[in-house]
Amino acid sequence: MRIAIPVSGEQFCEHFGRGDGFFVCEVDESTRAMERPRVLTRPRSKCESLPQWLQELRVNVVLVGGIGAVGQRHLEERGIRVYAGHSGQDPLRIVHAFLAGNAGGENPCATFEHRHHHCRKPGQ
Repeated sequence: MRIAIPVSGEQFCEHFGRGDGFFVCEVDESTRAMERPRVLTRPRSKCESLPQWLQELRVNVVLVGGIGAVGQRHLEERGIRVYAGHSGQDPLRIVHAFLAGNAGGENPCATFEHRHHHCRKPGQ
């Protein structure tokens, strides 16, 4: 299983489209051992292209704080499972918590209408 988590620098970024990269690691599903942890800089294209990019990276799971319904749908259409409601700063801890059974919590972006794009700065 390949897991991706949005980050800014090397810290967890709570919203899927706001980070400047993704922490990515492989997890052996039988042993739960984490391999090849790394931070990849996201393409400078619009956040709408992130699901395709993550699919090209062969990501199976995305752990996020919040994600809009459209973004979640685009990931799931590509076979990527989305677990929202995560929090913290250290992506490694988030992965370890997920592997220990913490599938996340409430998606804060599901509680209000998304009439704007979080991944764009105002005026874009």
